[in-house]
Order: sequence, then structure tokens, then C-alpha cells
Amino acid sequence: MFRRFSISLLVLSTVSGVADAKKLEVPDEHATIQSAIASAQPNDTIEIEAGTYLGSIYVPASKAGLRIVGKGKVILDFGSNGTLGGGLRIAADDVEVKNLTVRLARDGASGDAEGVNIEGDRARVEKLTAYSNDWHGLRIAGDDAHVKDSKFAAGQFGVGIYGDDAVIEDCTASGAVGTGFYVWGDRAVIRDNVSRNCSEGASILGDDGLIDDCRSENGAYGFHIEGDNGRIRSSKVAGWSSYGIQINGQNPLVKGNELERCSSDTKGIFVRGCTFGKIEENEITDSLGPAIHVDGNGVRCKENEIRRCGYATTDVDEHYAAFAVTGNGNELIDNVVRDCPATAIYVEGNGNLLTGNALKKNRNDGIHIASGVGNRLVDNSVRKSVAEGIQNWGAATDLLGNELKNNRLDIANDGSISEFEGNEYETGGPQTPTQVDPPA
Repeated sequence: MFRRFSISLLVLSTVSGVADAKKLEVPDEHATIQSAIASAQPNDTIEIEAGTYLGSIYVPASKAGLRIVGKGKVILDFGSNGTLGGGLRIAADDVEVKNLTVRLARDGASGDAEGVNIEGDRARVEKLTAYSNDWHGLRIAGDDAHVKDSKFAAGQFGVGIYGDDAVIEDCTASGAVGTGFYVWGDRAVIRDNVSRNCSEGASILGDDGLIDDCRSENGAYGFHIEGDNGRIRSSKVAGWSSYGIQINGQNPLVKGNELERCSSDTKGIFVRGCTFGKIEENEITDSLGPAIHVDGNGVRCKENEIRRCGYATTDVDEHYAAFAVTGNGNELIDNVVRDCPATAIYVEGNGNLLTGNALKKNRNDGIHIASGVGNRLVDNSVRKSVAEGIQNWGAATDLLGNELKNNRLDIANDGSISEFEGNEYETGGPQTPTQVDPPA
């Protein structure tokens, strides 16, 4: 009986704690938001009527579970009256901020004021509009943060989250000097967001990060993950000038993305320093630099489509080709590269496999093996290259079942070939040397 009574007391106490949570109204019951916070208990709700409210606001750590909710258009203005304001600062866990507009948070010479600055775990932010704040529109330092359906403009960053298990979804960022959506922590999810005219669309520094179904327009950088098991899926980058997608770390996945209109001779998708991973089903068009550059080992690149990409030059290296691979044991399978002003595929490394690729109307070599031992070219189709269909400078290269037609020289070998069988070609061949310099 005693044990049953104790459990009942615990349940009653918990229910009582929830029932005791109350609503405080501003300005009907409390003249200012800060006075309402001072009167609030943990888990209370502060409802703010429509209007513009001036001055900084602080929520101490003792107010865990507090909800701050705007009714109608609520503007928290931290700087229009000429004063310096540090924004809405929250030190409590489990706080929810909803339906507010925050603007003009400034901090003098340091220039690091945040529109909303939360230092606590499990923060929930929804329908926040933040603009013209000095540093972040929203900054969260804590784990398990969730930001959704919010808008950010100007400032250094739109959203910056420093903690694990963050989620940012259904948000827009525009005009950030730095990054629209930024997370420094593991297992971050950035999903269904749009970034416009930010220096960088979205960035994750941590393992197991995911950027999914996002769009970045007219930035220097599109999407970036630095950490193992990073995934960038079903996203679009339009109008980048430095890179469209960059991912550094082991076992990356870059799948189903669209990239178009690069305005400089930089990379569309750059996978750097990785081992294993997959680059699949991406479409890259109209990039003045390489569409894809894989700098790593054991990466599978499958069913990517590249059109009108690469640097228009007769020079051949990883900085100019439409598709470049520098590393060992990589696989290029069933990719399409056509109408590019450069070499279609450039390979530098050992034991790489190229099979089933279709290359057409490229203005330098179709496939250029620059160096390495034991690379295998199997069942590729190379047509109408302005220079060589296949140019081999590697050692012990295998050419098996490739179809070459209407290239200036179908096969040029200035290295050594291990296996040569089943190839269809009209000019050149496995003899050494047969290289013809590309046209000036």
C-alpha cells in the first residue's frame, strides 16, 4: 500500500506542476515583456499583443520551459531609438519562441549582437522573422534545437546553432554576409530551406550531417559539410561563384542534386579528402569550372549528368576538366558528359574503374588518364571529341569493350596497356606512342 501511495503522489505532483503553468499577457497585465518574465515561473506562457517593443530582453536560466509567443505582428526593436541593444537573450532550457519579429540588435564596436540568442538545450523557435541584426538573426548554443518556418535577412548569419542534434527546416535566409544556415555539431539536419544572396547557403561542421531538399541562389558557396557520413540530397544550387557543393570527410553521399550557372572557373561538386562514399544522380549544367571533382579513394560516382561544364582551354588537369578524379580505387559508372568546352573525364591515380560512361561532343579529350597504374576503362562510349577519344599516359591500363567514333584520334597511348580487347575504333590504337597534340 505504501508503494502505491508514493507513485500516486508523484503523478499528482507532476500533473499539478503542469496545471500550475499560467499565461501572462503584455501589455494588459504587465507593462513590459521584461516585467512579465520577472513574474513568470518555469513553463509559463507570455503572450505579447501586437505592437513594437523597444529595448533588450533577458530570460534567466531559472525560467526553464518558458514560452514567449506573439499575438499578431509583434516587433522587438533593439536599436531604432539610437541605443545599443543586445537583442532577446535566453539562458534557460526548453524555451519556446514563436511568432516574433526581431530587428536591429547592435553592440557597438564589437558588432556581435544577436537578434535572438539562446544558451540552453531543447530550444524551439517557430515563425521568427529576424533582420538587420549585427551578427546572427538567431543564435543557439545548446543541443536538440529545432527551428522551423522562420525568415532571416541581412546580418552576418541567418541562423547559427552550436550543438548536437539540431534541426532547421522550412526557413528562408537572404542577404547574409556569411552563411544563411550554419550548424556546428553532430547529427544536424538542414531541410527544406531556401538561401538567397548569402555568401554561403548552408554549412554543417560535424559528423552525420544532412542537407536535404534545400535551395541556394546566387551565393559564393552553395552547401558545405565537413565531417564523416555527411549527406547532401535533392537540393539545388543556382549561380554560385566558388563551389556549389563541397563535402569533406569519410563516406559522403551526394545524391540527386541540381547545379546550374556557375559564374567562375571553380567546382560544382567537390568531394575532398574522403574514403568511400557515393556521388550519384546529380545534374550539373553551365559551370565555367569542373562539374565534379573527387579527391579521394574508393568513391562511387554513378549516373551523374554533366553538360556544358569545364574550363575552355586545351590544358588538361583536374582544374579544367568537366569531371576530375584524383585518387585510387574510385568508380565512375554510367555517367553522361557532353557538350563541354574541356576534357570530359580526367583521372589521376591507381586502380580506378570507368565503365558505361557516355561522352559526346567535348572539346578536348574524352577520357584522359594522366597517371597511375592499373586503371580500367570498360564499355565506355566516346564520340566526337575534338582531341583524343581516350588519351592514356598511365601504366598497365586496361581498355576493354570501349566504343570510339568520330574523335580526332580515337585512341592515343603514351603509357602502357595491360589488356586491350573488344574495343571499336578507327584511328590510333594500343601502340606506343600515338599521341596527337590537341588543337590550339
